[in-house]
Amino acid sequence: MCNFIMNIPRIITDNPFRVLGITSNAGKKELLANKSRISAYSRLGKSVSFSLDLTSLLPPPKRQLSDVQAAEALINRPEDRLKYALFWFMSSIPSDIEGIEWLAKGNVSQAESYFWGHRGVSSSVNLACVEIIRRNIEGYLNRITPIVSHQMLRENFIREICGENISFGEDFFIESILSTLIENFSLSEVSSAVDELDSELFREKFLSLAGAIPLQTIENALSRHNKNNNNDPEISYQEGMELARECRQAVNELRALHLENELTASLLLNKLAEKILNYAEAYFWNSNSGNKLYSARNLLAKAKDFAASDKLKEKCDAALAEMEEGDKCDSYADRLIKETDAFDPDNATLEEIEEFVKNTLPIINELKEATFGLEKFKLYAQSSNAVVTLAVGAAVSYANKNCQPNRGQDIRPKLKRLLDIFAQLVPLPKSSKCQSWFEKNYSIIKGNYEAVGNAQQRSSSPGLLAFCLKYWWVFLIIFIIMANA
Repeated sequence: MCNFIMNIPRIITDNPFRVLGITSNAGKKELLANKSRISAYSRLGKSVSFSLDLTSLLPPPKRQLSDVQAAEALINRPEDRLKYALFWFMSSIPSDIEGIEWLAKGNVSQAESYFWGHRGVSSSVNLACVEIIRRNIEGYLNRITPIVSHQMLRENFIREICGENISFGEDFFIESILSTLIENFSLSEVSSAVDELDSELFREKFLSLAGAIPLQTIENALSRHNKNNNNDPEISYQEGMELARECRQAVNELRALHLENELTASLLLNKLAEKILNYAEAYFWNSNSGNKLYSARNLLAKAKDFAASDKLKEKCDAALAEMEEGDKCDSYADRLIKETDAFDPDNATLEEIEEFVKNTLPIINELKEATFGLEKFKLYAQSSNAVVTLAVGAAVSYANKNCQPNRGQDIRPKLKRLLDIFAQLVPLPKSSKCQSWFEKNYSIIKGNYEAVGNAQQRSSSPGLLAFCLKYWWVFLIIFIIMANA
């Protein structure tokens, strides 16, 4: 006994003719008889079996009343009846009946010998069905193609199945065969078999049908991932990875069919790649994860792999280069945050303010070089603005506490050092509000510095006059000597 129970295609196991327990060319009388028998057994709570169940080869058919009704509906129209008949057994001559009996016993080779005994439409279909049970697509196509390609055999098959003369062309049969094979086997299996058949008509029809499936898969995936989650980096990453996973097999199928460069396919592949690229950028530029470059690189690799155009592949490379530079920016930002966190502007000494500016300006300049021309250039501007705000705030606080003229001390050197700090901050970019605040405080400290200088000059003038009045006679003697000389 042969064991073909595993991996039998559904077009065989669930074929509506099998569910109804009849051959594909059975008449209405046999159909009605089987339906009555199934209904009677069902009322008794029992299952019914027929010789065409072929349970020595196939798993038992599903035969509830609902299954029977659905099976009958599937073969109501002539075109549907023909489609399923291409994948089920016929009984036109005695050798067909004997061959089917041997199949029911599980003896495939003996059944084939009977089918081979008569070279006609029914024997060709029966041999083709045996090949499908074996999952031999190439063998099936070799058996069924003569019926499809020859008008007389095709007309005989239509008449046997439908009981009347209806016109269906070769294209209809090829499309019915290929669409059913694609539904029941992998695209690579069907593609290999079609290639071996060496039929340009079959090949063209196969590419048209087979290419539509992965294209639709990708279209559906893009529709499901049409929401923008740019504000949540983790969702962006998950969406990108999920989209790539859903489309991977479809992309591989397009490539196996050599359709990736066909216009419709290439446009869709570029759309898919662009979407994953967008997810990668949304994730990287909004994430605070320490591993974000690694994760974003993973997404970009998938986007580049899916891309059909060289231009889009280059765009993926450029995005990665920006992210690598951006990752450097983040390291600068971390250093800057460390400096600002350690700085207390309200209580900083003059030396601490000078040290803060000394430490942060190189980081700001490095950040400027790293972010030039990148989307993240704003990080440089924001960081610069923050440093200016802290340094100026600290300088103003220090000046208010330690640079008041009424303290009776020489504050001019301190004010000069504060002005030097402001001078170092002048080149840094600032927001308009920060710039205005900066200029205001710079003017105040500069004004105080100049005022202190003027006051010191005025205070030194009365001392000189008093000295001259006290020693007037010395000056008089010097004058007389010089006059008589």
